[in-house]
Amino acid sequence: MPVSYGDACLVIFPNGKTMLIDSGTEVKYQDVVELFLTRHCITYID
Repeated sequence: MPVSYGDACLVIFPNGKTMLIDSGTEVKYQDVVELFLTRHCITYID
């Protein structure tokens, strides 16, 4: 996911656990990452 000057990466492991790497600035998180998580029904980051 494009956030500011880099990218955010969501990893979903085979056991269903999730890991978010670099969510960007607070504004980009709300505009990009949070929308993505909501669309994909992801409510918890491990």
